[in-house]
Amino acid sequence: LINIFIDNHRTQIVEHLCVRVLDYGESRFALRTLADCYKEEGNSALYDIWERLVKIDYDEADITKLLAEKYEKDGDIEAAVDFYKKALYRYINRRQSNSVKEIWTHLVSLIPEEIDFFYHVQRKISKNMGDDRSAMLMQEVYVHYKDKGDWNTSIDILKIILAYDDKDSWARKEIVECFRGKY
Repeated sequence: LINIFIDNHRTQIVEHLCVRVLDYGESRFALRTLADCYKEEGNSALYDIWERLVKIDYDEADITKLLAEKYEKDGDIEAAVDFYKKALYRYINRRQSNSVKEIWTHLVSLIPEEIDFFYHVQRKISKNMGDDRSAMLMQEVYVHYKDKGDWNTSIDILKIILAYDDKDSWARKEIVECFRGKY
């Protein structure tokens, strides 16, 4: 029924039907359709609908990223980081390496202190997308800890990189420098 009204460009009726469907429980189709209607109208309730959609649709990564960007722009860094993390996991599951790299880099700039999170995500990336990609992303985290002078964490990160590729000349050179800095 909703599709019939969508085809006839009756957005008010579509909106009403979607709201009625959502009165009985969450529905991906109804939320997506309502979000499309709100986006077309420029309705500010769009973000609330997107949040509801993200909560029930674990495959939706693009909207999750848009929500994170919105919260970051509004100054709510905690909520932005939460949505960036969700988007990162979803992009990893979809094996979209460009999006993973983009969000990873952004998270390194926002929360570089959460090393356990990066270790966990690095293992997930290694499992789903390959060891070489995982090692490449860990280099960004390494740079932060090296600049900060946290030699133990820097060495741990380099050991992970070398575990994936023991012939990596860059990592070998860097681990020597870290040991020099530490001792």
